[in-house]
Amino acid sequence: MQIDNVQNIKDSTADLVRIQELLSIGANVFNGGAPNAIPKECIELFNNVTAGKLNEAKALWQRMFPANHFF
Repeated sequence: MQIDNVQNIKDSTADLVRIQELLSIGANVFNGGAPNAIPKECIELFNNVTAGKLNEAKALWQRMFPANHFF
């Protein structure tokens, strides 16, 4: 289902399978855990991915993962 004025989904379920399913159908998904605690890193990650800087994004994600896993 598509709703014209909805562009992103905020998901705080911590269900990685659900998030992956949403991503696989083209949804833009934002998780509601770590961004509250490490917002600068989350913005940097987004910027790296959208700019195609995937090596930088991967390195940053590896540093961020413990916090994301905790949340």
